[in-house]
Amino acid sequence: MYYITQIAVRIFMYMFFGLRYTGVKGVPREGPLMICSNHLSNWDPPLIGCIMPRNVSFMAKEELFRSKVWAFFLRLLKAFPVKRGGSDYKAVRTAIDIIKNGGALLMFPEGTRQKNGSGIQPFERGVGLIALKSNAVVLPVVISGSYKIFKRTHVKMGEPFSITEELARLHEEQLGGGTQGSNSERSDVDLAVKIIRDRMIALTHGLEARV
Repeated sequence: MYYITQIAVRIFMYMFFGLRYTGVKGVPREGPLMICSNHLSNWDPPLIGCIMPRNVSFMAKEELFRSKVWAFFLRLLKAFPVKRGGSDYKAVRTAIDIIKNGGALLMFPEGTRQKNGSGIQPFERGVGLIALKSNAVVLPVVISGSYKIFKRTHVKMGEPFSITEELARLHEEQLGGGTQGSNSERSDVDLAVKIIRDRMIALTHGLEARV
């Protein structure tokens, strides 16, 4: 049922939102994966999910699960609820478990939808914590477009990378440069957030010209 829905959504996105995408060939087909994307619209999860070559889970605000109809379809699409406005440890634990068990999880690290043209906003720290605790391979993604009917929407996927390997490389560089790197969990979480955000910002270069 997931794949039937995926194909139907892809056709819809092609027809009405001019879906275009690049970088799908580089998406790992298996293994722990955390997909990190900017957030423009409620259409973002189905947009990204419909072009992924594997099943993708994602968080959705718990209010959407109050309707039995919406809850049915959201769970069909592998969504799970998250409370907004505070720390939801159950949702964080679910996210970590999905990735550690070899699944793919879609996250929107900004925590809320962007305003038009506002660029990549600051991230919630939870994305760094989940990335580290799950030992995730991170796939940076940037969406560009307005989701207006018959206007083009473009999804650009970057190079996947191991967050733990990237952190180890940076710590080694710090020590090699004569500075004492901090190995505290808090500093590593903040550094992981910065690494992921920097990769997403780099993806935005030249993207607008293609839309």
